[in-house]
Amino acid sequence: MLGWAGSALAFVVALLCLYAVIDCVGTPAHRVRCGPKVLWLLLLVSAPVFGSLAWLYLGKRSEPGDLGVAGRASGALGHGS
Repeated sequence: MLGWAGSALAFVVALLCLYAVIDCVGTPAHRVRCGPKVLWLLLLVSAPVFGSLAWLYLGKRSEPGDLGVAGRASGALGHGS
């Protein structure tokens, strides 16, 4: 019915949702922003795609030594610190 492209998309979405739930559960409470972990988990379960994307972009604070995607990319090229 969906074909291989639809099945692949469904698989990727399922992996994204699973990753977000595992990441939320494993994140220490002091790194969670925009509400408590329980509310984030409720959002992840009730609206998996929206909740997963919201968690990845808004859900947790970065660690003090974490430079983010741009920092890692520039460091890999030798242009970082």
